[in-house]
Amino acid sequence: MEDRLSDALHERLTQQFVDRPSAVIARYDPSELVTVVTEGGEVLVQGLRAGVLEGFRFVPDRAVREGSKGLLAAANRALRAGIRERVATLAADGDAAFALRAPDDVVWRGAPVARLVAGESVLAPQIEVLPSELLDPPLREPLRRRLASWLEAHLRAWLGPLFAARAAPLSGPARGLVFVLGESLGTVPRRQVAAQLAALAPDDRRELARLGVTLGRVNVFLPALLQPESLRLRARLFAIRHGVPALAAPDGIPSVPVDHALSSASYAACGYQAAGPRAVRVDRLDRVAAAAARLSRDGPFAVPREFATLLGCAPAEVSGVLAAIGYAEREGRFAWRRAADRRRA
Repeated sequence: MEDRLSDALHERLTQQFVDRPSAVIARYDPSELVTVVTEGGEVLVQGLRAGVLEGFRFVPDRAVREGSKGLLAAANRALRAGIRERVATLAADGDAAFALRAPDDVVWRGAPVARLVAGESVLAPQIEVLPSELLDPPLREPLRRRLASWLEAHLRAWLGPLFAARAAPLSGPARGLVFVLGESLGTVPRRQVAAQLAALAPDDRRELARLGVTLGRVNVFLPALLQPESLRLRARLFAIRHGVPALAAPDGIPSVPVDHALSSASYAACGYQAAGPRAVRVDRLDRVAAAAARLSRDGPFAVPREFATLLGCAPAEVSGVLAAIGYAEREGRFAWRRAADRRRA
């Protein structure tokens, strides 16, 4: 009996609390109500907090949603009346006001307003404006256009050399190579483009070098796209295109322990290649491959100490990396395996 009385008293007190804002709002004509959105996104009606505005989505406080209908209605009316101005503010903002946030959110002034979805190609994701009861269809399109404009600028800022290579007037073989390079987000194993490489003329090679494309011994890649921000963007674009969780790009460090659950395409999208026990950044792997090729000209060679430094791994792991790129160990020395031996291995 006492518990029921206590519960009833608590319910009455709670109801009085949530009804108080509605009672205050009821004193005013709706046209006289002053609604303010603070810099932190708080929505205040006549000084009473109604909830928060996250981008273009109003999230009322729980107490307001459950009990203060007058305050909720007043907040919604005011926000709808001012939403056109808010869209105009977004459209006029500079690119610094926007950013990508994991996994696929586009944020404006720190609040999510859209998400990236797969488009026609890995380099052309599309903007999908987040649902909002405040946004009518005529307002969604200018918002989407502004976000699409920012996205294109963002992609070109961090993947510019890739777009430049794709736009360059190249021969058929070089253009085919660059197309595959673009679909692979700037890194492709050399063996996958062997036909295109074999068809390149000397002028093609010079033009590709001018565009920043490295025809490495193990991979074809763009070194300019190996900086941490570019790698994070590449990982995100790959995840969006293929509908998989985004790989945490290794922030440009020389190598990380290999994760066999990840595909070679996932690693390539981040500028790395699985090689034995390590996933190695492709420029470092190419330097080691080139150095090993020079050493092997004079026969089997001992592993130089600097290989471990270049690869960012323990000395004991170097042999596994060398084996993965075509070298066989015998009595502590390494030699390039013949093609037939590599096929049997």
